[in-house]
Amino acid sequence: PLNVALNGRDAWLTEQRLALAERLVRETGLPFYAIGERVGWTDPTHFLRTFKRRFGMSPSAWRRGKN
Repeated sequence: PLNVALNGRDAWLTEQRLALAERLVRETGLPFYAIGERVGWTDPTHFLRTFKRRFGMSPSAWRRGKN
């Protein structure tokens, strides 16, 4: 079914975006809204919520814990 294929593709794309975002959070001092934009989110709040749901903490807590 098409919906299953789209959901799988969307999930894969989101995971790729989050992997890049995690690296940018860890390795740069870029503001989080800029990281979200760079990896494809247009809404900073949605990016922050999605990051927290995936990694279990906010980008700022992640950055503090990884440096």
